[in-house]
Amino acid sequence: MLLSALSFIAFAAAQPADMMVKTRDEYAACLRKVMVDELDKKTDPAAFDKALKPACDKQEAAFRSAVITADKADKMSDADAQEDAQFQVDDYLDKFQSSYRDYLESNTRPG
Repeated sequence: MLLSALSFIAFAAAQPADMMVKTRDEYAACLRKVMVDELDKKTDPAAFDKALKPACDKQEAAFRSAVITADKADKMSDADAQEDAQFQVDDYLDKFQSSYRDYLESNTRPG
């Protein structure tokens, strides 16, 4: 009985982190698709920056929610969880914007 209770607790604790991984992967996949599509069009970097965020709003919202849920499950305050989620979203956007410029300049595509 104790073993099954511990198994359930471990399973329940893993779910927020698992959801964060799933939504992070979906968000990154969306950002990558937008990046490749815009590389094919040779979109100006400033126009790419403007187009990137709204193109993946749905995936961003799911990722943000999953980060906040996982952080709160780890006993983080709401304010800190919100800040962490914003940091992670901003980090992804910055990375894809930087990568876009690198790929555009070198006329290459992600592998």
